[in-house]
Amino acid sequence: MRTGYNRNQTTWRRSKKKTSTPEYSGIDQDFLDILQQHTAGNPMNSSIRWTYLKPREIVSELLKKGYSVSRNIVRYLLN
Repeated sequence: MRTGYNRNQTTWRRSKKKTSTPEYSGIDQDFLDILQQHTAGNPMNSSIRWTYLKPREIVSELLKKGYSVSRNIVRYLLN
């Protein structure tokens, strides 16, 4: 008797949603320009630096320069 279902021939695949991420040329330099004015550091160790800006404030500054990014992108750039 044939049921129409053959376990050996049926494969289940997850559909992969294609996402497009916008590429911003020049965002690195503009990001660094924003941070340069609000960055402090350790005088004993020049590799330790921090900023006083919150991620949402950086998003706001990048938006003024024409970049539409989220706080998660800013957090990624900070690391």
